Amino acid sequence: MAGDQDYWSFTLPHDSWLKVRVAHSNGSIADVSFVLTPSDQSWVATRPNDPESLDSTLVFPALAGDYKLGVNEQTLKGGDRYGYDVLVSEAKPPVEFTKTEPQPDADSTQDGAIPLAPGDRIYGTMDGNGAIADFDWYLVTIPAGRHTLGIKVEAFDDYSSADLTVRLYDAGQNPLPKGCREDPCSATNCCSITGGNTGGEYDPDGEYDSLGSEDVYVVVSEAFGREGPADWYVLDVELE
Repeated sequence: MAGDQDYWSFTLPHDSWLKVRVAHSNGSIADVSFVLTPSDQSWVATRPNDPESLDSTLVFPALAGDYKLGVNEQTLKGGDRYGYDVLVSEAKPPVEFTKTEPQPDADSTQDGAIPLAPGDRIYGTMDGNGAIADFDWYLVTIPAGRHTLGIKVEAFDDYSSADLTVRLYDAGQNPLPKGCREDPCSATNCCSITGGNTGGEYDPDGEYDSLGSEDVYVVVSEAFGREGPADWYVLDVELE
């Protein structure tokens, strides 16, 4: 498949969580990625390498229907040593959650922010609004006294296609922590939470130190403005 793209098609008989995995076969040195679309092309999901692997895996809640899968070798090489395997199967959800984003776009503004309590794990998708990028707003009310708000997103590392960023705002839509500045920024003076604790992680994982008695708005956005069922996430909030 040197320099070309291979296409595969399949039919999902009923709604279920779907697993699509493209892996280099035994003895192969292929570095493969793929693009997945439904038959109506209403959305597109792309997946580069998995963390710490040259394989590519996508797991998401899919509707019954026909799908097309395009596979390419990322270094544009091919031959006998660049074989790959394709696996398509139903799967169990790779994450657990306690509540679900109520409906697409309902939380796309500050006025529609979804209240969250410590311990909540909310499942959401980057559903977008046509040509307008999706922003999911959540509200955490912090009681009196010093508290640390923990923010953790589970998405890419659990086989979503979403590459997410989290930003925090006060009630006046001023970035938190106060005095921070937008990207680009230093590691200690930045308004956004991007990536995890190691270089191989895509998912935001961070903390905010609060003096207490304030509303904190947590905003989740997608780096590339993608939308669709494969761009899902679970947002976990904790308060200490």
